[in-house]
Amino acid sequence: MISLFVAVGGFGTAFAARYLTDPAGFPAGISALRTLPAVPLPESIPPVAVGAAAAYVGVPIENAETRLRRLRSGSQGDLYAFQAEDASVCLFLARRLGTCLRADHFVRLNVPGVFPAISPGYPDEQPVLVAVVADDVRRAWVVTASDQQAASIRNNAIYATLAGSGSDRIDLEVEYESGKRKLVPVQPGGD
Repeated sequence: MISLFVAVGGFGTAFAARYLTDPAGFPAGISALRTLPAVPLPESIPPVAVGAAAAYVGVPIENAETRLRRLRSGSQGDLYAFQAEDASVCLFLARRLGTCLRADHFVRLNVPGVFPAISPGYPDEQPVLVAVVADDVRRAWVVTASDQQAASIRNNAIYATLAGSGSDRIDLEVEYESGKRKLVPVQPGGD
């Protein structure tokens, strides 16, 4: 059975409220969500998931569907996202996960313009880290206790296959155009 997790509360909200701060969310903008062509809602994303996401960020479902863009493809499927008028963002990894970050939840960690999520994958797949990043994020690295690897940014998105166990601590280090670097906690590590 294929399930889709839409964090319209719970973990997504707790993560957002704890780890992200910029009230504007993505002050430099996310140009790919304006310039890439709109895509029809794929069968791999249930309409109910987009409806719940749209309701969570306060936009009509029709607006969410017309703003949906395919940002990347990777080992676990295509990565889609849409942005609300207030800079809230929802991302969907087809057949794997969906989560949203409301603009008003960028309140506690000073890491503007970065919205990551992890898909653990199915038993025969390696986990992946996906993220939507602002235009001013120029480079990124996936950081674990034992490794640091560059993560490519295309269409304002990161799609990185993760090595190691699902209980490892995972951070995303980003570098902005200004040269400033920030560490974004993505997954706390287990001991």
